[in-house]
Amino acid sequence: LGAAPVHAVDTDASAVEATLANAARNEVAVRVSRGSLPVDDGPFDLVLANLVAGILVELATELVASVRPGDGSPGSGGRLLASGIFVDREPEVRRAFAAAGLRVVGREQETDWVVLDLERTSP
Repeated sequence: LGAAPVHAVDTDASAVEATLANAARNEVAVRVSRGSLPVDDGPFDLVLANLVAGILVELATELVASVRPGDGSPGSGGRLLASGIFVDREPEVRRAFAAAGLRVVGREQETDWVVLDLERTSP
């Protein structure tokens, strides 16, 4: 969708291999590494985190630190798309990200799964 540069990180070696294969198949440049947070070359304009709710809550502070801060005004900061959330765990995830400095700017739901679009407005 035009995002560049892209740096993908996963703790699972097979996910890293699959990402490399998909990037090659789709002819997109993606830097992929095996690891976890923090990522050295952040903060980023957009962070995608497809993790279960418990892990999102556990990593909320590190994820927020990976998102580019804003100047305090709406629309000025980077975004985090958090997915892999069962609808019944959504309130817990929202609280964790709010406490870490993100605000919800969008939400999508498909069956029992939720994705939250969050923005970091504060410096």
